[in-house]
Order: sequence, then C-alpha cells, then structure tokens
Amino acid sequence: MMTTEQQNKNSAEFREDTGSAAGPAVVAGRSVLLMDDEESIFRVTGKMLELLGYGVCCARHGMEAVELFADALEKGSPFSAVIMDLTIRGGPGGKSTIIALRQILPEVRAIVSSGYSNDPVMANYRGYGFSNILFKPYRIEDLRKTLAETLGADIPHPSVDMSAER
Repeated sequence: MMTTEQQNKNSAEFREDTGSAAGPAVVAGRSVLLMDDEESIFRVTGKMLELLGYGVCCARHGMEAVELFADALEKGSPFSAVIMDLTIRGGPGGKSTIIALRQILPEVRAIVSSGYSNDPVMANYRGYGFSNILFKPYRIEDLRKTLAETLGADIPHPSVDMSAER
C-alpha cells in the first residue's frame, strides 16, 4: 500500500487503499483525478478523498491531467470526477484543461478549485465547462458536499476527524 507521500514523489501513480484504521476502503469504481501544483494540496486533499472512499490520482499540470484522464478512460476505468486548480505555475491550469477534457469526454464531471474568489471562472464556472466549484481553503465536509452534488450521490461522512491534519 502506497502512502500519499510516496504518491507525491510520483504523481502519476494511482493510490488505492485496501482499508485500514486510516479510513474506509476505496469503493470500487470511485476515483478522483486531482490536479494541483502544491504538495500540501496533494497531501491533505488526497487524504480527505481517501477518507471519503476515493482512489486518488494526482497531476501537477494540465498536460499530465489530460494524459492520465485519457489513459484511465481508454483502460475502462474513468475517473468519477476531476478536481482542478484554476491556476498552475509553469503549466496549463484548469481553464484550458477543462476544454481538452471535454473534447475527450463531454460529460466529464469537473470541479474547479481556487483561492481566487474574484476570478471570472470562479464566478461563472458552468460557463467555462465546469460542473461545480470548490473554494480554497476547504474542509473535508466542503469536499464531501461538493462531490455529492457533482456526482449526484450520497457520500457518507468520514469517521475520522481531519482537524489534526491542518
């Protein structure tokens, strides 16, 4: 079993928990592609997603996200959702990446995430092709609600308190 820290060293590797004291096992077919350029987001959000029962695959920029997305789709294991940072240093961010993902799969469920609440994309996320929005910083409950709304699914509350992770 690979830890989130090990995953951060190789962002293209897929994390699938087998269930442990850290949280529930990944529910079959539930995985999220997380695109961000900050290690802390990979570590904390990755852990939150695992606690919510999701496998996590991380991409550091848009090109990597598109490659991982297309590969998962080709293998018959598409991501349940994609969470993308709006702004990525040194690579394509969410605004350009959503266009490429929608060309591959028009019904992709993509969530844009940013700390820049005054950005036009955040104000009109649906107009830019996103399914939902997640403002940084966010808590596990914000993430759970956003995924539930985006996927139209009831996602159980985690049984572990994330306040110690901050």
